[in-house]
Amino acid sequence: MFLLKKIHFVKATIKDKGIYIKKIMALRRFILYALLASIILSCNETDLDCSTVLCAGPPSLVFEVLANGENVFEEGIYTAQDISLSGTYPSQTEWAVNEVDLGTENIHVLIVSSFDWEELIYDFTLNIGNEYTADITVAIENSSSDGCCGGIPRIKSLKIDENPVENPYNLITLNF
Repeated sequence: MFLLKKIHFVKATIKDKGIYIKKIMALRRFILYALLASIILSCNETDLDCSTVLCAGPPSLVFEVLANGENVFEEGIYTAQDISLSGTYPSQTEWAVNEVDLGTENIHVLIVSSFDWEELIYDFTLNIGNEYTADITVAIENSSSDGCCGGIPRIKSLKIDENPVENPYNLITLNF
């Protein structure tokens, strides 16, 4: 009789362990599916917090203007009032002469900027006094619309007197 009780106890224990293992496996599958569902559902591009992102603004053209090797703005030969533009350029284009620190020296530069750049090719002439002119062609494209900083105007290409400028975001030297 003792042996019969022992066999019955072993059968019950094995049966209980099988149920226990099935419950553990079901719980593991539930956790795995819940984890996968949360990963898939949390990847929503519209949930970006763009309030913490600082995007670059529209481009500016920065010129160092030299005549006979001398900076015409540092020598006082010309001022911002002596500058004019003609041709096609954004309606809200502004220009100013500013002193910039290049680390090793300070120089006076002409900055041409606009908040109204559109995806176009602009052809205009930069007139400095009555003596110096530079024909400028600038192609503008918008940055890709992905993420927080999409749709910002960028310089696609820049030519001065039909000569391509390799990096239009650097200081551009005009020699007259």
